[in-house]
Amino acid sequence: MPQPRLRDIWAKSPIGAGLEGESLVDHTTAVLRTLGALRGVNPELPERVAQPEIWNWIYWACALHDFGKCASGFQRQLREPFHWDYRHEVLSLAFLPLVAAPSAGLGYGAVAAGIVAHHKDADTIAERYPLDTEMGQRRIGDMLGQVTEEEVELLARWVLELRQNADPIGDVDAVKPRAFAGRFHRDAPAAIEQALYDYQRLVHELHAGRQRPLLLASMALRGLVMSADHIGSAHKWAAISKPFRLDVAAQVRPREPWPHQAAAERVDGSAMFIAPTGSGKTETALLWAVHQDALRKVSHLFYVLPYQASMNAMYQRLQPAVQSAALIHGRALEATYRQLLDTDNSKQTAARKAHAVERLAKLQVHGARVLSPYQLLKAIFRLRGYESLAADFFDGAFIYDEVHAYEPQRLALIIGQMGDLARRFGARMCVMSATLPTFLQEWLRQEIECGEPIRASDEVFRRFRRHRLAITTGDLLDHLPEIADRAKDGSVLVCCNTVGRAQQAYDGLLRLGIEPVLLHSRFSARDRLRKEGVLEPGREQRVVMVATQVVEVSLNVSFATIYTDPAPLEALFQRFGRVNRFCNLDDLAHVHVFTHPTNLRVYSNSIVTRAVEVLSGHDGEPIDEREVGDWLDEQYTPDILEPIQRDYSTTLRLTKQKINRLAPFQSDRSLRDEFFEMFDSVEVLPTACEAEYDQLQDAGETIEADSLLVPIRWTQFARLRGENLTRRPDPEGPPVADVPYDDKYGLRL
Repeated sequence: MPQPRLRDIWAKSPIGAGLEGESLVDHTTAVLRTLGALRGVNPELPERVAQPEIWNWIYWACALHDFGKCASGFQRQLREPFHWDYRHEVLSLAFLPLVAAPSAGLGYGAVAAGIVAHHKDADTIAERYPLDTEMGQRRIGDMLGQVTEEEVELLARWVLELRQNADPIGDVDAVKPRAFAGRFHRDAPAAIEQALYDYQRLVHELHAGRQRPLLLASMALRGLVMSADHIGSAHKWAAISKPFRLDVAAQVRPREPWPHQAAAERVDGSAMFIAPTGSGKTETALLWAVHQDALRKVSHLFYVLPYQASMNAMYQRLQPAVQSAALIHGRALEATYRQLLDTDNSKQTAARKAHAVERLAKLQVHGARVLSPYQLLKAIFRLRGYESLAADFFDGAFIYDEVHAYEPQRLALIIGQMGDLARRFGARMCVMSATLPTFLQEWLRQEIECGEPIRASDEVFRRFRRHRLAITTGDLLDHLPEIADRAKDGSVLVCCNTVGRAQQAYDGLLRLGIEPVLLHSRFSARDRLRKEGVLEPGREQRVVMVATQVVEVSLNVSFATIYTDPAPLEALFQRFGRVNRFCNLDDLAHVHVFTHPTNLRVYSNSIVTRAVEVLSGHDGEPIDEREVGDWLDEQYTPDILEPIQRDYSTTLRLTKQKINRLAPFQSDRSLRDEFFEMFDSVEVLPTACEAEYDQLQDAGETIEADSLLVPIRWTQFARLRGENLTRRPDPEGPPVADVPYDDKYGLRL
């Protein structure tokens, strides 16, 4: 154990009313323990990044990363109100000669980079400590003047113990603590400047594309040092887990698996699966992933879905199969909070536990993660912390469920990243859908080596023949009396293409004496989760629901019939998948598709018109899901497919350019702005909820307060702002939207 005097050097300030902060020794030990757990999750990393010494580099970066906190100014900052205007990670570089020699070249620069980059990007360090300038030299000298020889000797003695766990980098002299301390103030300025120079040169060469062989190793280096520091600071290394529970295959394998499920356990590498909705695609994907783990250990499992409702449901379904799972989306805190409330927790207890779950999810300790593709794309757009995210991609298993849900530009981003993950990160992809048109299969094959899709057998398709097509000329909103007559028996799904139309349908059914549940994206999180709670997963529903596309994906519910707006065939077949899902009705369920309107700007008018034409040729017939692929190919005539292919190809080319420019140590503000403009919505506070929001904030119930916010698109927000229908009474609070809202209709724009 280090000498007691060393424990007087703190790394963290006291928590709460505590008198003692966390010592540098305890914090560094926690970080190194975390690193050991991270190494256990991905032992093949050296092979993947082609650097046999990568774990040794990361070890020494973690061991020395906070040595600069010994400065008297930093110690004062931890003990009293005081701001220390220097960077401790730069001062830590003064101790690098204890473990690495400049003659080691690559290894020396790598450890220096891991130390100096564990908090700030390269441009921040360069701005604060410019090389070959009087200001840079003065700031280095000021820091060194705050370190005593006694402290240097104590730290050097501790390094002797740390060297028992890892070899030094290069030809490093035997450490003589007293001698090192005696010459520290003389040698340290040159050591820091040399390390900064090597670091800045490495960053420049990586971003200039001249160090491609080092790119992945550098990405892993920074990402894992940052992760080890954050997880170690939270003392959560024990929560780091591999993806799967023991004998998980036996838990998820059906007693009599379908042939496509059995085939999943024979695939070595990436795959596509096409099977009817409700035929156990989730189990198929898990069997595939478990088999990949048996062939070559999987570091992390990523289950990727397009909608929050389907993510929330999948998070619950995965629990028996995985060691630990994280739910990651913009409303995950609220979803977790509501789930905890449902298990008889008080509001205070549920809030405390939900925040703890959210903090743990942000630490990226879970072996399995349920998330949207946009969370993964943060790495390509170099949002802050992207290296930590990317470091977990190595040897990952990625399940992409229902890729039909994305329009061509977003699909190009997603598939472009899939290809990069497969080629450079050793990741394996599982793409699942009931609807994969031929052109989409080809796009996937061009980027990932997945061969022909594994399809459900004819027997499975016969078993899941459950729908009879009914085409009705006209607009759904003009046929509400007919729908109301059918709705008196319950278990009816009405699906509209826009929120406005769904609100109109809901209003019309109310006037006809039906009390449906309305579900769409413009409800507050509190109201939307309450509405989702009306659904009974795994069972036939006993409600009439009016909904938008939010019901299309991965909700394990079933209605007796559906009345739907026209839409592309992919969307329609997903909607049909919520009807007679479990094949337990006495007869085929009618799925009613109206022919109008086709010009709502949600989908391409030409595609919707063509989809109606294809379906009209089968009006009144049972739907044979084996033929769905042929119907999809009929939908995409050359004149329809050409602009789709053009949009896809253009975005894919731009995506690959971003990927080729991806390098560590420096986030990119312009890419960040582009990302949020493309993918983020705006959360507004309806006027009707303003008073309750203020009361909840005053009471400290921030989760309950935030659950009143409603997401809308940027374009919708811009229109409201242009019409002076938004205001921001609190500069730190959300914008208020002066438009109607209630818990039955949602936000009415």
